[in-house]
Amino acid sequence: MLLPRFLEADARFPESARETPAAAVEYMAQRVRVPAGAWMDYGWQGDRVRRHRKEIREA
Repeated sequence: MLLPRFLEADARFPESARETPAAAVEYMAQRVRVPAGAWMDYGWQGDRVRRHRKEIREA
């Protein structure tokens, strides 16, 4: 949910986890019940992020 919200707000996707406000990460982590630190472990340069971005654009 963070990638689509970032896209809406900035008209682009973040390049790294550090671009996303910590408060937003904490809030969303609580909502989906995962550790906020998992956001830092997301594969920012791999196939997964490219696939997610494509899916978000298509939606």
